[in-house]
Amino acid sequence: MILLLRLDTDPSLSFFRDARALPFATGVAYRRLVSVGNIRRPLQVGGGSENANGSITLDNGDGRMTSLFAVPPFRRRAVIEDVSSGTAVRLFTGTVTRATLGPEITLELEA
Repeated sequence: MILLLRLDTDPSLSFFRDARALPFATGVAYRRLVSVGNIRRPLQVGGGSENANGSITLDNGDGRMTSLFAVPPFRRRAVIEDVSSGTAVRLFTGTVTRATLGPEITLELEA
């Protein structure tokens, strides 16, 4: 999979690991995506109390991303797409609910 994370911020931000994702990026693009965690979805449809959720990890080893996330993008839309087929296939759409800053930045997402 060639994954791309887009955050609807101002300006919009895109994060990727594989350079082949760059043509699908919007706004300001960074090659900083480390991993996309498991996307958990509820087993019940319509009656479950749990929302779909997941997490992504960004590289911040040099500290350059710290200022970008000094004000975390809470409640901003986050979209994870697989672009390996040459078209963007949406895997997850949700909002940022938590951010942890350090050598890696972890964003928790919830639908």
